[in-house]
Amino acid sequence: MTKITLKFANQTQLFHFLENIANAQHALADKAEQDGTNSETMFSIMALTKIQTEAYKQLADNQS
Repeated sequence: MTKITLKFANQTQLFHFLENIANAQHALADKAEQDGTNSETMFSIMALTKIQTEAYKQLADNQS
């Protein structure tokens, strides 16, 4: 499994990153809805979800 390390200068950058990830996930889901789901689209959504999870973990660590 690949380890993901994310570093942000501040919380604002982290929030913008999370917002961009969510937008990309929605765009991919819309594409899958229109074109039919394929393995490449599903892999992309899963990869974005893993990155998003790591970013939320960092956000939680920063707030504790």
